[in-house]
Amino acid sequence: MTPRLRISSINEKQLNKRVTLNGWVRTRRGSKGIFFIQLYDGSNQNGIQAVADEILENYEEISRLTTGTSVSITGKVVESPAKGQAFEIHVEKVRVIGTSSGELYPLQKKGLSLEFLREIAHLRTRTNTLGAVFRLRNTLSWGPPTVFFRNVTFSMFRHQSSPQMMQKALVKCFMSLRLIWKTCRETLREKLIIPKTFLVQT
Repeated sequence: MTPRLRISSINEKQLNKRVTLNGWVRTRRGSKGIFFIQLYDGSNQNGIQAVADEILENYEEISRLTTGTSVSITGKVVESPAKGQAFEIHVEKVRVIGTSSGELYPLQKKGLSLEFLREIAHLRTRTNTLGAVFRLRNTLSWGPPTVFFRNVTFSMFRHQSSPQMMQKALVKCFMSLRLIWKTCRETLREKLIIPKTFLVQT
């Protein structure tokens, strides 16, 4: 059975192996006999490129894929000859899960303001900016509970996700990091005699 993976988990261990990836089409471009699909699932910033050629049974359907279409792609992981990406998928099968309206789809390949993204909250996690924010938020949210669960008796703590508690915790974490940085900066100035211009001001 072909394993279904997140795009962020693709690495050297999957080279020349068949995998299945689910996600949304960001872009589709091509020429005679071949199409390049940029697939995105939210697990990393750039997604991954999938290469589909005309030998596929539903090649005509693939040639009509539009931005925002949800698909399931099965193929072999190979090293990519293109710059800026380590791996790509040589497609063996594409299954369309949900179609998109194409030009009417609001997340096109152009700059979008945060004000506009507030109007399409159900799609904003698919953008680079807010996708990165939510991945960071997820890591910060689960970091402290993970430390507690690994180092103390589980029965002593219970994880809570109250918005007010989380907001206060993030503010305190940020303020602590600022204090640590300022302390380190002063230490560097005193001990190493580093000019102020070499240290980033906060």
